[in-house]
Amino acid sequence: MNRFSRSQAATVILFSIFLLSFYGWRHYAQHRLSSAPPQVYPLGAVVQVSGKVRTPGIYSFDQPVTVFQAVTRAGGLLPDLKLPPQWEAVRVAHASRLQIVAESNTVASVRIGWMAVPSRLVLGEPLDVNQATCAELALVPGIRESLAKGIVAERKRAGGFSRLEDLLTVKGIGPASLNRLRPYLQVGASQSAVGKSSR
Repeated sequence: MNRFSRSQAATVILFSIFLLSFYGWRHYAQHRLSSAPPQVYPLGAVVQVSGKVRTPGIYSFDQPVTVFQAVTRAGGLLPDLKLPPQWEAVRVAHASRLQIVAESNTVASVRIGWMAVPSRLVLGEPLDVNQATCAELALVPGIRESLAKGIVAERKRAGGFSRLEDLLTVKGIGPASLNRLRPYLQVGASQSAVGKSSR
């Protein structure tokens, strides 16, 4: 029976150590990449304009935007409708949705709200954990339906969350998972005009 020489055995051992080190490093690197929170890059504003405008759609701006600027970018109002001058002073937040409606044949108003939840998450706009529904929370990466129900139940029991750290009282959320959720959640909406209408 042939046996390895000392040099051959040393070569096999070194090669085995190299393979183990390589695959161990690869597994560690993949784990780090999969568990690291996504990087959110700042944008000026992305705004959706719908309703009584010439070209409804989603538009990006490199600076804070007003209702007037967003509507103008969407081609302006439909014929016979006039742009209210006060729209020049109404600023809207990133990931907002402006729905332009006609109050009469000539008077237009705007309803300001949020874009759909999947769009907001893609754009890096976090959800208000005190306002999001169970279905909306379940769209957040890392939140299953059961955990979303737990968040809503704890929110109702506590009368709302005052800071994100309060989520640690929810069963299934620990410090590590809270850090992974931070890019997607916030306490309090960042848009003061959400849900308001302006003529």
